[in-house]
Amino acid sequence: MLNKIILALLLVLSQLALSQNTIEGKIYNAKNNNPLDGANLYFPELKKGAVSDENGHFVIKNLPDGSYRMQVTYLGFQPMV
Repeated sequence: MLNKIILALLLVLSQLALSQNTIEGKIYNAKNNNPLDGANLYFPELKKGAVSDENGHFVIKNLPDGSYRMQVTYLGFQPMV
């Protein structure tokens, strides 16, 4: 249960940048504020995604206008949709 709560808080939307159809942010462990290297972010409707780097940073470019569901997964944590 703790892992699910932590993953639900991972996505830092305060660093979200929606400019020129790009989404950018940082994923971290809410329990200890450590960045999560290798977290998967995926837009199923678009079949487009990214993997976070060693600093938890990710960028997904060339997104069409609209609202989409994002899935976030990381080994050892419950998936977040």
